[in-house]
Amino acid sequence: MKKYTLFFKTNYKENFLTEDLHLSDFIKHAGISDFTKKWMLSRRKLKGAGNINEKIKAIKINRKKDYITIIFKTIPTYKKKTQVVDPKTMSLKNGSLYTQEIRIQDFFKYAETKPGFTEKDMTWEEIKEVLGVCPISVFCSCGSFQFQGMNAVVTYFDAAIYPEYRWPKRWDKLHKDDNFVCKHLDLLFSSIEFFKSNITSMINKYLKSK
Repeated sequence: MKKYTLFFKTNYKENFLTEDLHLSDFIKHAGISDFTKKWMLSRRKLKGAGNINEKIKAIKINRKKDYITIIFKTIPTYKKKTQVVDPKTMSLKNGSLYTQEIRIQDFFKYAETKPGFTEKDMTWEEIKEVLGVCPISVFCSCGSFQFQGMNAVVTYFDAAIYPEYRWPKRWDKLHKDDNFVCKHLDLLFSSIEFFKSNITSMINKYLKSK
C-alpha cells in the first residue's frame, strides 16, 4: 500500500487513493501495527477471542446506495465504564460499550452476478463470495481508532464510514506503518465466520420483508 504521511499536509481531496480495502485485507491482519498487536494480544488474554466478547446487534441495508452495514457491540478491556466516540460529532462521551460497524459496499451489485442468485434467500457461501470482492468500510467507537490515526488512514483509502481528516501528532511514530484497525476490529475480523448464521439470517429476514 502507498504511504499516506503527506496526505494531511496537502489537499486530501486530490490525494485519495483509489484502491479499495477488502475483507481479506482485514482478516490477514494487514492493517495492524506491532504496537496495536501487543494490546490486541493482551485483550485476547483478558477477554478471550472476538467471538466471545463481540455481539452482533443490528444490520442496516440501504438498497439505493447499495450497502449493508453490520453493527456489533463489545465491552471495554479494562473498565466497565469508558469513553466512546460519537460519530456525529467525533467527540468523546461516556459509555459502557464500544460499537464496531462493518459496511459492505456494492453488495447487491456483486450478489446479482452470482449464478442462481435468489434475492430473498441467500446462503452464507453466497454472502461470503460477495464479501470477498466488495469494498469494505469500517468504524469503531473506541478512542484508539479515532485519535491514533486509524480512522484517518481508512479515510485516505476511502474506507471510512465516518471520515476523519485530522492526522495524529505523535501516534504515527508509535505505529510506524499502515495501521488502520484497532484491536477490537482486528479481533472481530479474525472471528467473522462465527457470526455467519446471524449475518445470513438477518440479511434474508430483511430481503423477505421487502
